[in-house]
Amino acid sequence: MSNLDGNNRKNSTSNEAIINSKLDNNIQSFIEGVFSLQTRRFGTLAELVILEKYNLSSKTDNQHYDATDSKGKKIEIKFSRALRSNNNKITKNNILKETVYSAIHNRALSHNDFIDESFDSNIQQIKRCEFDILYYGLYFIDKVAVFTVNSEDVENIKGYSNFQHKGNEGEGQFHINANTIDYHMDNHFLEWITYQDIYSMFSSLQK
Repeated sequence: MSNLDGNNRKNSTSNEAIINSKLDNNIQSFIEGVFSLQTRRFGTLAELVILEKYNLSSKTDNQHYDATDSKGKKIEIKFSRALRSNNNKITKNNILKETVYSAIHNRALSHNDFIDESFDSNIQQIKRCEFDILYYGLYFIDKVAVFTVNSEDVENIKGYSNFQHKGNEGEGQFHINANTIDYHMDNHFLEWITYQDIYSMFSSLQK
């Protein structure tokens, strides 16, 4: 077996099995698409899912938040994808191996992997003064974790920083990783959403 053939790292086989499981082919393709979207388009997808799931009203152009709920509360929506960390520098000696490893089935984590795996997902551009409730979470390869927190409690989130960039006070961020995921599960977890759920939400709306 060549080095390229044997490049799969820990748990990549289980992740490949998940994405090649008995899910409908359309849902498998949808999952692959979720992890292939550019950052801005992924943010739009995550926002639409939360709007539809929790029957929220979408924003207008003059608002600085994403939605409102039935009580008129201002809602902000921030999600990230759970990807296995890889800080290896690409060189001529590993270019083939590292490129193959960047594929979705090698880096995307399942919800069972997050305790033992090295990953770092950033929830950023959080402007606490402009919303009442933050919906945030992680897209794993097999399901989506949804968390909520009130704006006044955001500053108490483990690892929260009120400075995303130097001198940029009031726009904060926090990281979800193997060291902080237990905190979020214990304090802010709302529910799991499956990809079957998401697909069902929108399948009848497609044109």
